[in-house]
Amino acid sequence: MDFSAVWTSYQELVYGYVGENYQRFYFLIDSIKMSEKDTLLYDVWGKYRVKDQISNYVGQIRVREDIVMLSKEYQVDEEPLPQNGTQIYGLSSEWNLKTINSEEQIKGEMISTFFLRNGQAVFNDIGLEWSDPYCNNQFMGTFYSKKYGEQKCRWGTCRIPDSDDLDIGSAEFSPDKKYSDFGWQSYINAFLEGTDEGWKAEKQSRWTLRPDTLQLKFPAIINDPDGYVNIRKEPNKNSEIVAKISTNEIFFFTLMPETDWYPVYFQKSTQSVGYIHKSRIKTVEGFPEGLIEKVRRLRIQGT
Repeated sequence: MDFSAVWTSYQELVYGYVGENYQRFYFLIDSIKMSEKDTLLYDVWGKYRVKDQISNYVGQIRVREDIVMLSKEYQVDEEPLPQNGTQIYGLSSEWNLKTINSEEQIKGEMISTFFLRNGQAVFNDIGLEWSDPYCNNQFMGTFYSKKYGEQKCRWGTCRIPDSDDLDIGSAEFSPDKKYSDFGWQSYINAFLEGTDEGWKAEKQSRWTLRPDTLQLKFPAIINDPDGYVNIRKEPNKNSEIVAKISTNEIFFFTLMPETDWYPVYFQKSTQSVGYIHKSRIKTVEGFPEGLIEKVRRLRIQGT
């Protein structure tokens, strides 16, 4: 079972902190891929921000096998909801992330909840609109850095675990104003006070999830001894050739269910230019030395 959708949903509602002073921590998953050989292992990469420093990371997620069944009771003011009786499951996973071209690392455990829809794992958003303590994807770990030392790192959807007096809200996440100088001022101005300046600053301080980003595009190079691969107009080997990719030329692709042909994107493109067979794709963990730095620069530029 693929849990990627559980971790990549509602990323615009993810809040976090690092350190004892609750310095605001921004976290985003750009792409995630389940291993074909070990379905409990995932490759993941994306970016995070501490103060004004944006870093790109790569890493792995290991799903623990002890998935548990949780309560089916979901209701408001004793009135049953349409989702009442939905079986919810608890999922625990270990995260090991490393910043590209630096010695920063993040290690820890995430607790998530999900339910099944048509046999697929779905992010559990039951209660998102009405339950005051609602939260999901709760990460508790450690941030390792030469610059900041070893500090605790926490993030989550809607709520942050182990946030103590940082979160003084009841109906929604609300940081105490005494922590405003640690990255929370724009959130306070926007969400709590509703000022135009606050909303402008808040939008500038987080990543915009473009439609093509939500398609989870993976960086890749070709895997072919001939030194090039043909891009086909349609997902089959007899289709018209619309372009070629050469050795060590970085492109992006999107995983597609129930097919061996994946759509291909070039830098800055939002529309697929064609299709490539999955056997001809080498993902970032197989890149030669030097190309990972190029991927990092592309991520910073917003590709």
